[in-house]
Order: sequence, then structure tokens, then C-alpha cells
Amino acid sequence: MPTDRTTAVCIPAETSFGMVQPSTGNRRLILFSRFPAPGSTKTRMIPLLGAAGAASLQKSLTGRTVATARCVASEIQATIDVFHEDGNDRVFRRWLGKGLAFHPQKGTDLGERMAHAFRMAFNTGADRVILAGCDCPQLGIESIRQAFSALDTHDVVLGPVQDGGYILIGLRKPFPCLFEEMPWGMPELYAETRSRIHVQGLSLFELPTRSDVDRPDDLTADVYQSIGWYSENRMTVIIPTRNEAGHIAETVRVAFQDADEVIVADGASEDDTRERAEEAGAKVLLFPYGRGAQLNAAALEAKGEILAFLHADTRLPDGFGKEIAQVLRNPDISACAFELAIEGGSLGVRAVACLANIRSRLLKLPYGDQVLSMRRRDFLEMGGCVNWHIFEDLELVLRLRHRGNLTIIPQKVWTSARRWNRLGVLRTTLINQLMLAAYVAHMDPCRMAALYRGMRERCVGNRE
Repeated sequence: MPTDRTTAVCIPAETSFGMVQPSTGNRRLILFSRFPAPGSTKTRMIPLLGAAGAASLQKSLTGRTVATARCVASEIQATIDVFHEDGNDRVFRRWLGKGLAFHPQKGTDLGERMAHAFRMAFNTGADRVILAGCDCPQLGIESIRQAFSALDTHDVVLGPVQDGGYILIGLRKPFPCLFEEMPWGMPELYAETRSRIHVQGLSLFELPTRSDVDRPDDLTADVYQSIGWYSENRMTVIIPTRNEAGHIAETVRVAFQDADEVIVADGASEDDTRERAEEAGAKVLLFPYGRGAQLNAAALEAKGEILAFLHADTRLPDGFGKEIAQVLRNPDISACAFELAIEGGSLGVRAVACLANIRSRLLKLPYGDQVLSMRRRDFLEMGGCVNWHIFEDLELVLRLRHRGNLTIIPQKVWTSARRWNRLGVLRTTLINQLMLAAYVAHMDPCRMAALYRGMRERCVGNRE
């Protein structure tokens, strides 16, 4: 239970997830990582963590970086490329999901591999490119956002780390001299890079110095917390919102019956959703770039060991926290959700709820309105949600099923019937099934979202 529900926190733009104007131009965010195979990754951590533990650390660090990158990419309309060493596209996509481009690293040393990645990005039309490693959980949303902003006025951006290297480099055009015959892995790397930038007459923006995670001494309590290996509280309830003033206060109040923390990730509501959430004791983040990005931003900020994703118009059952925690004590279970009930009681909505519960139990495919819950560590390790406006919950569930069993708790959550009431049960169900068919057919997510909006608007117009 929370110790102080009266203190609400609204994160300001200059320190965390504030609303900024999307950048213009073709932005590319490149992440460098390697497949987390035991014995060949994070080898300096093996004496402390063992081969499997070191590989698990690599996986967690990479996943957290991907979740962070997804938040920034949704905000500034950038694309994300993951350049990997070892593994292949299939295993990376199964792990980190869709919405990313995967490429093998090419080159005999780190410099050649980085130069190749930059060259690919610029040759395909990018005009601002940032390349970052995945070993620095301190490299958060604000750092990457600041780096992209700096490229509007500087030729090069560098993110130094304490061991004398750098975790991030951003360029406005290729500068091969920054990657040729460099002292990679040596403490003089940053100084040499900085010197070459000066010799070339390039303008440089430097981010604050961070700490990466390479050696056992780097594993601080903050690192463990940031990747979900250690959490202060038992449960965080995350509620994505947009114009939910009529429901949010009661939803937050009920969530606090079992949750230690409630985070409302608001998508630029035009009513007083945020004010009512704050008054109810929730921490409020303003992140208006799509539901997937809202969930990622909140999960990165969360302190709880368990994350429960709750819709603002869904009513939790009594004792929900105990039920979720009990299920997730089993390490073979990757996630859980509740059975669905829809308010209103008409024959049509009862049929919809019944079919949803059959689908959830037989196919292990619960949707977001069933309060999908999982360990924060697992969510971050998977790279969070895709940056889609539709079916981000389905894509996440499909990846969760690869990690372990997915359990449906035999207790009902009640969700509002407003979606079905607005268009009618038959129309709503037909639209949903058409969109599911589009997903199965691998339709582009942006086209799917536009198609979904168009069908709903036409149906509303016909009813009126």
C-alpha cells in the first residue's frame, strides 16, 4: 500500500517525459548490441554472475535501451535500426518485436562496423543519425532527445562515459576519420575522438558523462533497479489515458487499494484528466505519442516489481494485487490477465465478453482491457511495446507467449460498454475482426490505424 497518496508528481518537460514538438527531417536511431549467448557476452561479468547471468544482464540492458529508444522514436518520428553481432534477424525479432529493423554488424573492428552503420543510414536518406550502445542504463529518454536536438546546430554529438570512451555518437553527415585507426576499448578513445573533431573544424555538443556497465563494480543498486532486477515496491499500476476525466479518479482510487504506485501516462488530454489523476494521488506523465510509447515511458519510470496495465474505464476486482502476485511467483508464467466482463448486461455485450474469454483461455490471447500484468524485468527485457496506435497489446502478448505460460485469472474485470454502445455490437465486432485480419496479413501499422479510424468515423456518421 502507498505510504502517502496525497503527493502527486507531474514530471516536467525539462527533466523527463515532457511534450516537445516532433523534429523535422529523417531521423535514424542506431543501436549496437550482440545476441546474449552465455559465455560470449559480458565476459567480464562471468566471475560474478556466471555465464548465464552475464548473458541475462546483456539481454536486460539491451531491452531497456530499446524501450527507451522507442519512446524517443515515437516522439520525433525517427526509425530504429538494431545492428547486432551474433544471432540473426529472426531471433532478435522474436525477442524485441516488430517496428525495428535488424542488420548484422559488418567490419573487422568496431570502427569499421560503426562507419558501415552510419553509411547505410545516410545512404538511405537519413539526415540526423545517432548511434548508441546498449550498456548504459543512465542513457535515458532525455539524453537521446537532447542529442537529436543538438544535431540541428552541431556537426557531432558525443555521450562520454567514465572509462574514457563514449556510449553515443551523433552525426549530420559521414565523417570516416572518426572511426579509422582509433584506440577502441582504451581510456584515450574519447580524447582522441574529440581531438579529431577539433582538427576537422567540426562543431561538437557533449552530453553529460555517464557510467556504462562493463565490470562487476559497475553493478550498483541503481543499475539493478533501472533494468528491473531489483524493485522498491510490490506493484505499479500503469494507466494510459486520453480524455478520461469521467473515469480516472475512481480508477486510480481503486488501483491504490492494492498497488504501491499508480502512474497515469497521459496522451495530451484536452479535458482535466491529468488534474483529476493528480488529485487522486497518481504520478502523471505527459507523453502524447501513442499508447505503446505511453506504456514504455511509464514502465521506465516505475518502481514496482510487477506492472499491471489498466485501462481507465476498467474496474479492478477486490484483491487484484494478491491474485496477480500469487500467479507471477511462478517463474514459468510470463504474464497473466483477468477474465472480461462488459458493463451494460445486454445480450450482445455478454456474447462479446464470452467470446473474449474463450479466446483468452484457449489461445492464450488476452487483450489490454483484461489488465495484462507481468514482471517489470520481463517487460523491459523485451524492449517494451511497439510504437503502434493499434494492436500494441496483441504484439506484446505474442512475444510473452514465447517466454512462458500465460495465465487467465478466474476473476472478472468490468470494462465500460461505451465502445460497443457507440457503434453497436455488430459493427464494433466486425471492425475488430477486419482489423485482426489486417494484422495477420502484416498490413503496415500506420495504414491499419488510419483504416481503423476511417471505418469507425464512417460508422458513427451513418448512425447519426
